[in-house]
Amino acid sequence: MVEIINFKDDAKMLEEELATRDELFIETGIEEWDANFRGLQRGALQIIAAASGQGKTTFLLCMAREIAKQGWNVLFVGTEDETSVLYRHMGPVNLDYVLLPYGQFIDQELKDIASNYDVLIYDYIGANGCQNTNVDQWQDLLYQTGVLDQFAKDQQVAILTAIQADDQLLEVLPQNIPETKKYVSFSKHVIDKVTVACYLKKENDKVWLKCFKNRYGMMPHDLMLFEVDYAKKKFRTDIFTRNR
Repeated sequence: MVEIINFKDDAKMLEEELATRDELFIETGIEEWDANFRGLQRGALQIIAAASGQGKTTFLLCMAREIAKQGWNVLFVGTEDETSVLYRHMGPVNLDYVLLPYGQFIDQELKDIASNYDVLIYDYIGANGCQNTNVDQWQDLLYQTGVLDQFAKDQQVAILTAIQADDQLLEVLPQNIPETKKYVSFSKHVIDKVTVACYLKKENDKVWLKCFKNRYGMMPHDLMLFEVDYAKKKFRTDIFTRNR
């Protein structure tokens, strides 16, 4: 079925969303994230893309901790055993956690549970690491993104997830490459389903986020620096931005 979108209607819808920002937006308590992305949004999906070993799980746990400290009901869904080990570092915060069996994606039972929360943080999708040469992995990523996006819309839950990605995917997602590159269309379909998309790179204890989509605010030109205490699995108090 073909969906026809009217530009005037779409602009009006966005204007109405912004007018109800107190109900739509969820402040994370992280000043730079809230200032650039207006926090998280009910009914919307945000993604962080990163290669293996770049600290996706730690970053998402840090985000979960800060959001829960603001009084929001947060459910963290982990998909690997490492997450359960890291979760022990979270401390006394009001944050619920579910560990999915290996290879299992969100099902109806988990959807029913997650619908009772303000925020769902899902670690992570694209579990095999999408590569330009593997169309099946791209299709899995597109399917999983679509399921999370639709669930967010249906239940008005804010969702933040990470994509397990190799360096090739990080080049494709921003689409700053020639159109002849393979699977640009896949990345476009993924990005079309999210309101905020960034890629993450770890340098020592510093986490850099480069934004390549931001529906509810200006596109940040700087790489945003989040300094993480990896021993304690939390953001340091000195969170700032700078040019690189």
